[in-house]
Amino acid sequence: TPEMMVEELCAGQNTLESFSPVAMLAKEKICFAVRGDSPYTDIKEIRRVARTQRLNIGGLSVSGGMDEVRIQSFIGLESGAYQYHRMAPQEAISGLLNGEVDLLCIPQSQAREALETGKIHAVSGICGDEDLGMSWICLLAPKNMSESRIQYWYQIFYDFSGSRLWQRTCVEEGWLCTYMYGETLTAFLLQQRETLGKLL
Repeated sequence: TPEMMVEELCAGQNTLESFSPVAMLAKEKICFAVRGDSPYTDIKEIRRVARTQRLNIGGLSVSGGMDEVRIQSFIGLESGAYQYHRMAPQEAISGLLNGEVDLLCIPQSQAREALETGKIHAVSGICGDEDLGMSWICLLAPKNMSESRIQYWYQIFYDFSGSRLWQRTCVEEGWLCTYMYGETLTAFLLQQRETLGKLL
C-alpha cells in the first residue's frame, strides 16, 4: 500500500528488493472532507485560514505517514500550519462531525454515506499527482517464486479482475477497477517510490 511504502522509505527499507510484484486489482480515491456546515468549500480558503490559525487535520495513517504526505502535497501546508491527528477508521467521520478535526483525509468509500447525506462534503480545488490521491493494494510474491508459479497467479488474478463479482464489488465500494501486473506494475511501484522519496 502507499502507507507501507512511506513507512519503509522513512525506515530506509525496500520491500521491492525482496519480493516480486504480482498484481494490483483496484485503486481508491482519497478525499479531503469537512463538516456539512463548514465555511470551507475549497483548498484556497483552507490555505488562507491556515495563515492565521493552526488547523486540526485528521487522517488514518501514522503521523508522518501517507496522509500527511497528501496534506502537504495537495493542500500545500507546512507541518507547523496544522496539528495532525491519527484517527481510527471507525471513529474518523464521527470525529470530524464532533469538531475534533477541521479537515479529514479519508478513503472516499469510507466517507460515502456521510457525503451522500450531506453530513460532510469534499473540498474542491485539489490538484497534483493523481496517483498520490489514490490508495491501492499490491499483491507481492517471494523473490524466489518460480516463473511458472508467478504466471499461474497472474492468470488467477486476471480472471478474477474480470469477474462479475469483482466488477460489482468495485461499483458497490466505489473503487476503480485497475488490474495491473508484471513489468507494468513494477514500473508503477518504482515510480511511486521515487515520487514519494522526493516528497519525503
